[in-house]
Amino acid sequence: MLDKNSPAAWKKIPIGSTITLTDGQSIKDSMERGEGVVGRDYTVDSVWNIFHDERLAEWLLYKLSADDQDIWLVVRIVDRTVDLLVCFEPDEFEPGNRKDAIDQDQAWIFEEPDDIDNFKYDDLKFTPEIIWEITTDGEDIDAVFKMKRTGVMYCSCTYRPESSGLGRMMAAVIEYRTKAEFENPELMLFELGGENSSDGGLITLLIGCSINMSEIEVLELQADKPVERHKPSLWEKVLKKLS
Repeated sequence: MLDKNSPAAWKKIPIGSTITLTDGQSIKDSMERGEGVVGRDYTVDSVWNIFHDERLAEWLLYKLSADDQDIWLVVRIVDRTVDLLVCFEPDEFEPGNRKDAIDQDQAWIFEEPDDIDNFKYDDLKFTPEIIWEITTDGEDIDAVFKMKRTGVMYCSCTYRPESSGLGRMMAAVIEYRTKAEFENPELMLFELGGENSSDGGLITLLIGCSINMSEIEVLELQADKPVERHKPSLWEKVLKKLS
């Protein structure tokens, strides 16, 4: 079993390992599937290792796959402190580069440029707050997710499995949080790669919540084991095009 108190252990979970989640949302999901009051088992499909250029923080984005669901385990490491978040990619946001975001009416992730008719995609700045419609107590409300004081964090990243052919790339991490009563108060934007493209890197949006160490178990393999995906990896396909 994984040594949960070791930041180093969280950085090297082998591909193909099994992760069991027993947080409230996972148990609720199992109950809705008629499986009873139990956690959910996932297989580690891939991982992004994102590290701040000055080593102030590090993020491990483990893609977890089940038969009919993909989610993300985000491991955030600052010094010796490890925070765990379970996140998902909302259908309302389509991953793509900066140009795609503008073309797909997702410009709201950026501040408006001085000249909206004449700007470079690389010059766009991420917005300090995001308005996201959520449902709480059966009512739809607009939640305000505000950028954390850390601002935009510039990083580098690598990807496993290494057989993907993706090398080290640039990255940016932007974290937001809402004070609204919502089961998923954490929102994150990640921009990966794009150093060779004027259209920018691949941007994806994750929403989720923190979980306790007691709500996760990791059954590690001894080494990476190829995982047969039940659907193609959009991130990998787009990044190969960008890199």
